[in-house]
Amino acid sequence: MNREWMRERLESFKALCEAYDREDRRVQYADYTDRHQAITDEMSSQMPTVREILKRIDPALVEHVELPSMGGASGSLHAVQQGLGILRDRDEWAANLAPDAPSLAADQFHPHV
Repeated sequence: MNREWMRERLESFKALCEAYDREDRRVQYADYTDRHQAITDEMSSQMPTVREILKRIDPALVEHVELPSMGGASGSLHAVQQGLGILRDRDEWAANLAPDAPSLAADQFHPHV
């Protein structure tokens, strides 16, 4: 997997979620602006790739990625942030959460074993 590409795509979508929520706060939920529409359009174009990336990282996150609604883009934002955290820490999990038991390579056993 190309983790750097995955991270870049998720960061781009995260920025859109944050921009949408900033626009919501700017207009204080009064109106759906042209800026909202432009952000939503870009989110729509990036969403299939974001969903596919999250599906590979943690399939449970995919269901939270959706176009913004009355609550803003917080569901998508949280899912993408979790995906970014998984990408960042995945290698460390293998190193730091492995059991302390010794590992034995099967090809090192005596042929009779």
